[in-house]
Amino acid sequence: ALAKPDLHGTFFDQFAVLTTLPWGVATLADLLIGFVFFATIVFLTERSWVVAALWAAPIFVLGNIWTALWLVIRLPHLAKQL
Repeated sequence: ALAKPDLHGTFFDQFAVLTTLPWGVATLADLLIGFVFFATIVFLTERSWVVAALWAAPIFVLGNIWTALWLVIRLPHLAKQL
């Protein structure tokens, strides 16, 4: 029988459990790839690499909340470019 993972513990304990599961690794890889793609879009559209870095770096910590904020702020400019 498979051992049941402990559902209580610190973030790092849970992360360790997640990385032992194939779907957990696939989900984390998908998340990271999405962050890299969006950070690339930020770098390609911002005029200053410093501004781009200040927008891109928090994506890896704050996730889609940060990307949504960037999109809301930049959407009028992006619509004009398209």
